[in-house]
Amino acid sequence: RTISGPMSWLWGNTLRRSQLKKPGKQMRSVWDIPNNKRPDELAMGKHPTQKPLRLVERLYEVAGITGGEVLIPFAGSGSEMVGALRFGMRPTGFEVDADYYALATRRLDAELAGR
Repeated sequence: RTISGPMSWLWGNTLRRSQLKKPGKQMRSVWDIPNNKRPDELAMGKHPTQKPLRLVERLYEVAGITGGEVLIPFAGSGSEMVGALRFGMRPTGFEVDADYYALATRRLDAELAGR
């Protein structure tokens, strides 16, 4: 079965269109998302390459599958995992640094407790 149209996916019997793509317009390839993090993103600790949740949430909106799984091989502070939970995905992450593992665990516990 062929699906036409930009930003369309076929997953099982579910066709999903990105909310970011406006019909009849090309999606911009450059996103203006500041690298500043909200205070709640930094409340439990920091990571040198921590991404803003706004960026992570945008990536899941474009390419994520609600109800799907995502593998995060370098979990760091857990931003990608928190974003996955918010999008309705099941994240699996790996982190070798004990301090960053503890940080990601605290963030995930707080996210799950807030539901």
